[in-house]
Amino acid sequence: MKVILLSPLPPPAGGIASWTKRILTLDWGKGNEVCIVNTAVIGKRIEQLVKRHIFDEIKRSVKIYKDLKSKLKSFKPDIIHVNTSCGKYGLIRDYALAKLAKKHNVKLLLYFHCDISYQVSNILTRFFFKKIANNVDMILVLNKASKEYTKKIAGKNSIIFPNFILKENVPSLAEEKNINKEIQKILYVGHVTKAKGSDVIFKVAERFPNISFSLYGYISKEIACLPKPDNVFLHGEVAPQKVVDAFNESDVFLFPTLTEGFPMALLEAMAHGMPCITTSAGAIPDMLEQSGGIIIEKIGDVNGFSGAVTKLNKDIKLRKKMSAWNKNKVNKYYTQDIVFKRMLKIYIDVIKTK
Repeated sequence: MKVILLSPLPPPAGGIASWTKRILTLDWGKGNEVCIVNTAVIGKRIEQLVKRHIFDEIKRSVKIYKDLKSKLKSFKPDIIHVNTSCGKYGLIRDYALAKLAKKHNVKLLLYFHCDISYQVSNILTRFFFKKIANNVDMILVLNKASKEYTKKIAGKNSIIFPNFILKENVPSLAEEKNINKEIQKILYVGHVTKAKGSDVIFKVAERFPNISFSLYGYISKEIACLPKPDNVFLHGEVAPQKVVDAFNESDVFLFPTLTEGFPMALLEAMAHGMPCITTSAGAIPDMLEQSGGIIIEKIGDVNGFSGAVTKLNKDIKLRKKMSAWNKNKVNKYYTQDIVFKRMLKIYIDVIKTK
């Protein structure tokens, strides 16, 4: 089986780019070949992730189209797997790529790495979303809301397919996380932006001056210019091992995000046995269920997040239960062997369909 994977590679670091990097390290098995078409951003957007530059986007799209066209002729794939973040320009580009794949009579799988109902929210994006959905052989989504939205808007069925974590990054189940009597350190990992609720963390931190709040990841200008409480520490982008150390040393993972598909940072926090406080965005309720953390339904609810911190601070037994439950959940459902085996089976099923 030959697979062309249209997906971004770092730099810059990001959710889909990290997924691509992980998937390429796995053993694809005898008889399987994978060829990458790198769809990473170029130009000024490498340094300014939030801001798009139209000429860079056009140049990038042309490069991706030409690269795919060339590999279709030289590699002769059985299936093309496209990862998309559901952005406006990305959907237009992905539609053109879908048409190209169909022209060469190659099976096409589209994996939406986003909360579709949040991202596909205007006339233009809905138009191209429906066009793409009706030109692919299989659609993968990250959560129930995206599956329901895809059926409602495009009339297409889809498969809910989770993110995964490398086995080497999952601490042993026998290795219990150290749970402090009281919360000393609260951690956030991800892009430090308002869309991820980083400004909410500042407001929560003001209410707990004796607890340190550490944020790791790309720092946006909108957050960098905000007044910062003394107990908030912005570490920026650091080496992976430093993030692992932060998971091990921190007591609670605070993730007040506005929108998500299937957050990798939350998955890593669960793998390290961290009790979590977060929102109901995307796949989060499916990941944590009722046992791995406290879910705040109202976006930006500072009182809700603060109350959750207070509750966990007073209840060490609850934090221990959440820690053990999260580790078990990751080992049972989200490790590379479990998820990747399922993905290869989906490829084979798609290729066999007429």
